[in-house]
Amino acid sequence: MLFLLDIVLGLISWGLIQASYAGFRVQAPNSYASLSETHTIRIYSRLWRVALFRFVPLFLVSTLMWTLSFRWHGTGWMPVLIGTVLHIIASNGRGFVESMTRKEVNYGSYHLLASAFAASGAVSASLLGPYSQKLVPSVDALAEAFWTALFGSLLVGAFLYLTRADNQSDPNRVDYLMGRAVSDAGISMYDYLFLQASKFGCNPIFAKAVMTVEILQRPRWMRRAERFVGSLITNRATYGVMQMKSSTPISDEMSIHLFVRRFAGRSNTFSFDLHSNYIKQESNPVWDLASEHNGGDGNFNKSLVKVYDALSEQVEWVQTNPELGMIGVIEKRRYPSEWGIRVMTNAKSLTVYESSTVEWTGRKDYYRPLAPQHQETWYSFEHRCPIGVDSIYIHGLDQDLPEWPVRLAVSSDPML
Repeated sequence: MLFLLDIVLGLISWGLIQASYAGFRVQAPNSYASLSETHTIRIYSRLWRVALFRFVPLFLVSTLMWTLSFRWHGTGWMPVLIGTVLHIIASNGRGFVESMTRKEVNYGSYHLLASAFAASGAVSASLLGPYSQKLVPSVDALAEAFWTALFGSLLVGAFLYLTRADNQSDPNRVDYLMGRAVSDAGISMYDYLFLQASKFGCNPIFAKAVMTVEILQRPRWMRRAERFVGSLITNRATYGVMQMKSSTPISDEMSIHLFVRRFAGRSNTFSFDLHSNYIKQESNPVWDLASEHNGGDGNFNKSLVKVYDALSEQVEWVQTNPELGMIGVIEKRRYPSEWGIRVMTNAKSLTVYESSTVEWTGRKDYYRPLAPQHQETWYSFEHRCPIGVDSIYIHGLDQDLPEWPVRLAVSSDPML
C-alpha cells in the first residue's frame, strides 16, 4: 500500500508541476522562446532567471510531496523521483529530442541545462526534506489554504479582467522587440551590422531582422556558454549574434561578417509596394532566405518575417519613381557630435545636401558601388553631418524631379 501511495503522490507531483508552469501561459519549458511569448523572452534573457524558473517550482512541489509521503510512512524520495522524471521527459526532454533532430537549429544545450536546474530543485528538496518538512502545514491546513486560494484567485482574476490595461510589453510591437535585443547586444553592435551589410551589399533590413530574432532566442549568457562549450569540445556549431556555423567559437562581430558575406547581393529582395502583404509566406523570398539561414525552422521564419515586415513599414520613402529609382530612409541615428540617416536605394546615383538655418553647408554625391554584388540591385549607406545641421535634403543626380530638393530628415526628429 505504501508503494502505491508513493506512486499516486508521484503522479500528483507531476500534475502540480505541470500546472505550475501552465499558469505562466507560455510554451516553456519544453519549447524555446518565440516572439509570440513575451514572458518567455523575459525568462530566457538572463541565466539566473532560467535557473529560478526551473529550480523553484520543482523545489516547492517536491518538498510538499516528500513531506506528505514521509508523514504517511512512505519513502519520501519516490514521489519526488516519479514527478520530476515525468516532468523532465514531458518538457525539456521532449525539447532536447526535437532539437537534436533539427537540420540546423539545435537548442539541446539549453534543454540539458534547464533539466539540470529542474533536477537540482528536486534533489535539494529530498536532501532538505527532514528539515523543511517542519515548515509544511498539516493536511487539514493545506486543504483549507487550497480552498482559500481557489476563491481568492477567482475574485482576483475577475477583477484583473475587468480592470486590465493595454499590455506595454506587446511582442507584436517591433519597438519592444528591438528594445530587448538592443539592451542585450548593445547599439554599437547594430551600428556595426549596418556598416558591414552596406559594405558587402547585404540587405540591412533583412540582416537587422535576423540579428534581432537570433538575439531574442539566444541571449548573451547563452552565446557565451556556447563559446565556452565550443572551446572545450571540438564541434561544428552556431555562434554569435547571427548564429553562424563554425568549427571553432567565433565572436559576435565575426558572425556578422560571415552572415553579410553569405547573403551579399542575394538578400536584397526588398521591393516597395503599398499593397504588399505576406499572405503566403512560403512564396515570400525573405522566408526562403530565412530557411536557408536557419535550416527551415518554421517558428523562426515566422518571427523573422514579422520583424522584417515591421522594420520595412518604418522606412520613410521620399522617392518611389521606378524609373528614377526608389529612395528610402531606413532609420535616423544620433551620435555624440553628429547625427545621420541611413538610406536604402536602387538609384544609380543621388546627392545629399546639408542645410543649416541660414545656408547650404554641404553636399555629397553617392553612386551605386562597383562591386559585383551591388550591380542591378539595392545598396545602402549612412550619411552623417554635424549637430549644427538642422535638416538633410536629397535628390537624384541629373534628374528633373517635380519637387526639388526633397527633405529627408530634420535634427529635431523624435526618432533621434
